[in-house]
Order: sequence, then structure tokens, then C-alpha cells
Amino acid sequence: LPSGAPASTFSFRVRRDTAGPFGAHAPALAVAAGNTGHWIRARVTDNSGRVGSVVVRYRIEPETEEREIVLRSIAPGLYTGELQTAILEAGREIHYALTARDRAAQPNATVLPETGNYRVAIREGAAFDLESGPGPFEVSGDWQWGEPEEPALAFSGSRCWGTGLTGGHAAEGVSELIWGPIDLRARERASLRFRHFYGAEAGHAGGRVEVSTSPVPDWRLLMPDGGYPAGAAGDSGGAYSGDSDDFEEAVFALDQMLGRKIWIRFRFENDGSGRS
Repeated sequence: LPSGAPASTFSFRVRRDTAGPFGAHAPALAVAAGNTGHWIRARVTDNSGRVGSVVVRYRIEPETEEREIVLRSIAPGLYTGELQTAILEAGREIHYALTARDRAAQPNATVLPETGNYRVAIREGAAFDLESGPGPFEVSGDWQWGEPEEPALAFSGSRCWGTGLTGGHAAEGVSELIWGPIDLRARERASLRFRHFYGAEAGHAGGRVEVSTSPVPDWRLLMPDGGYPAGAAGDSGGAYSGDSDDFEEAVFALDQMLGRKIWIRFRFENDGSGRS
């Protein structure tokens, strides 16, 4: 109670909410032709704690037809959805923008990007969203395909590959996920792109990507654009170690492998010297 109550009372003012939601979204740089959709996610919060809707308007260029979807909430402040399309053709682009509204009496809106559209190139290639199946991978160790215990840990849809979908990874050991052969003999440009989320004790556990040009593997470290963020498990050259806090897009140039068949290995290691 205020001093002097009941003669004295608390007082407050109610003002109109004029602030739009806060939004953050990281578009993909490119997607593979042949798919019939493109998954996106965005983080949206509001000062009132109540987000009304997150809507995406999109089209395939060159084309004038515009479509619309409402993203669904899969965790507090996290929204996701698939931009459904006809079969994507190389050389075209996906153009889209997000509009987030709050639940004020007169709703406030935030548009991403502030001007224009996000533009995602459609290029020749192969892609897997891992919803209908695990994809063409050989697996060992802790790698698992399926629905993670926390839905937000699957970037597109509800399924993914992970080292411990229902808990942590093993305290010690190596886990491998191998894809190949991948035929680059007729390609003029090539890259590997994926979205990933990682959490491993910095300096003791982490993941890296390796490449081989032989079915009898001679694995070599493949460096991502910008390099690896840390070292882990005794690896020279770095690894994805520590906590990413959110999904990131990783890009690996493969132009130096053109004219060959290659194999890709996703390797996770924990040296057992730290907590897991």
C-alpha cells in the first residue's frame, strides 16, 4: 500500500500501444531446383507478449501471382512454415516478405525486410528436407534421424538428423554421417549448404565436415565460408563447437572438386575429457 493509505492511492496511466512486434529472419542464400517448396522460420516477439500473426507473401520470379501463408508458432517467439510452390526451376528466384502483427486494439505491424523483398536464388542441385525419409546417408555412432524432443530443433517440418534427438550425445566417441557418391562431373559451380544448430562443450566436443574423392575414403577437412568458430576434440583446422544459440546456414565451396565424384562426411567427436 502507498504511504498514507487509504487517503493516498496508487495511480497509473494507460496509453495506446503504438510499437510493432520485433522480428528477426535470416534468408537462405540459395535453394535447389526440383523441390516443391521452401521452409523458412522467423523469431517474432511483442512488448505486450502477444503476437497476433506472422504472414508471408511470396511469389516465384519471373511471375506475377502472389501467394500467402500464415506461419505457425512452434516455440515461444519462434514461427515456421513452408512456402509451397510448383517444382522450382533453376535460374528463377523466390521473392517474399514477412508481416508480423500484434494484438493491440488497433494492431501494429512490422514488415521484414523494411523495403522490397528477400530474394533467394534457385540453382541446380540436390536437396533433402528430411521429412519423408532420412535421405541417402550412411550412419554410425550417435547420429539419429527422426523427430527431436524439442520441436524447434528441426529447421524444416518436424524431422532432422542429430546426435541425440532425445538427449545429449555420448560422453566420448566419434559419430559419422556419410553422403555419396555425389557426381560433380557435369557441374560448372558447386557448393554444400545446410542449416544446423549445435551445442557441445567448447574445446572438447564438436562437428566438422570432410570430403573424399575416393570410395576408399581419404578424408580431408572441408572449410566453410568464414572458417570454423572453434577447435574441438583435438582437431586441427577447427570445428563447430560451443553453442550456436540458433540455426545458422553453413556454406562450403566445392568448386575445387568439379569434374569428380565426391563423398561428404559429417563428423562429430567428443574427446571425453569434459562434460557432455
